[in-house]
Amino acid sequence: MNDDALTPNAFNRFCARCSGVLGWIGGIIIVVLTVTICIQVFYRYILNDPQAWSELLAQFSFIWLTLLGAAMATRSGDNLTVTFLYGRFTGLAGNVLRILLDATVILVSYFWLWSSVLQIRSTWNTIEAGINIRLGMVYLVFPVAFALIALFSVEDMMNQFRLAKGRKKGGAST
Repeated sequence: MNDDALTPNAFNRFCARCSGVLGWIGGIIIVVLTVTICIQVFYRYILNDPQAWSELLAQFSFIWLTLLGAAMATRSGDNLTVTFLYGRFTGLAGNVLRILLDATVILVSYFWLWSSVLQIRSTWNTIEAGINIRLGMVYLVFPVAFALIALFSVEDMMNQFRLAKGRKKGGAST
């Protein structure tokens, strides 16, 4: 197989940086989520004075963590569908399958991205009373996550094209 098929290009390095930033953001969200839940438990069970803002912040943090984690799982190939199907096919057939799955993920991500932008527009002026922030800010993670999912799927698709091209030139079937 051709060695250029596996050499990272500028786009791969950009996606790696995005993934690194996602890792940091995810770590920060985990800290916020942990501290918020500890505060919530302390106020609810020790002081017997539950705080509404802590529950809302924990819920919103969990939403952000889940969606950004889905983007990271897309880049690392750890999605359930990906691992279930990818292991069943090898060689050129595996590359073609991954390209088709990536195209499907990109298409679905586009529709989710578009609908989430519409959701943000319709809720931007709604204020969440418990923590006094715009509800649209909470939903902002949806288009960001789906744009990243699409970006990482494009990266994988490009890598699969490069690998398939290398297999055709090298004549290897595995």
